[in-house]
Amino acid sequence: MITLRLPSVIPVLSLLACVFTAGSLVGAASSASGQIGFYSNLANSINDPVEKNPPVVRPSRVFLTEDGSNVLINLRWTGWGTSVARATGVDSASTGVPSMATAPRIKRPAQLVLSRPARFLGHEVYSCYRLTIRGLTNANGLECLARLGNGQYVFSSVSQAKPNATPTASTVRFFTPSHNILCEMFDNGTSGADVTCAMQTPSALATLAANGHVTICQHQGLKCKGNLDEGPSFHQLSYGSSANAGRFRCTSAITGVTCVVAATGKGFFISRQSVKRVA
Repeated sequence: MITLRLPSVIPVLSLLACVFTAGSLVGAASSASGQIGFYSNLANSINDPVEKNPPVVRPSRVFLTEDGSNVLINLRWTGWGTSVARATGVDSASTGVPSMATAPRIKRPAQLVLSRPARFLGHEVYSCYRLTIRGLTNANGLECLARLGNGQYVFSSVSQAKPNATPTASTVRFFTPSHNILCEMFDNGTSGADVTCAMQTPSALATLAANGHVTICQHQGLKCKGNLDEGPSFHQLSYGSSANAGRFRCTSAITGVTCVVAATGKGFFISRQSVKRVA
């Protein structure tokens, strides 16, 4: 039997037997300040249940390696809170001889540029960065948040990113007025974006990828892997209404929910009567 772990705000759905992965680029920043945050440890994954890596406002130090052998220090920020924040500082890297901890350190001027503010796991954060270190040409790539799996995220290289492209990462969560269907729409501008809808009665699961590929799970006893991670609150999507998140659109109707890639119309329809691909 497939089980869906749901937040307490929708207790009626706790009976559903479907488990799905629906990570969320979503949430307020770095504390009660409500300001945009960023991660001071780029070596650790984000949302790790053990190694906490919360976003902070204007970090003065950013770790590039977990052991501290390479760290950005003395960061001074301009433009924090706008669409692009810039910092100058120093890259301090251990030579590794005789050991990472005791070796001399090489220090180079560095620039860190943060961009694409987005809601993410309950915080407002900069979702991309570009690091420039004098003398290191391989440190100039654009890195943006991407799902790692198990509800965790890392910054990953965006090799095809266009210089002026600024996709907005977003997550929308909703349930139907009947409380029988629960959906999460997630789009951060990458191929990892998706929409997942789970139905209580009869138990079913449908997932739509950004390329239009649909996966349907509705067989008793079939295990659908994953979890519902922390994210924004669910809201009721009234019949006749639509929700949008990036490239996706979902429409709620008395007959069921239709979710598609808006540009192509490819997606799925899910209802008590049937779960099927559309277009």
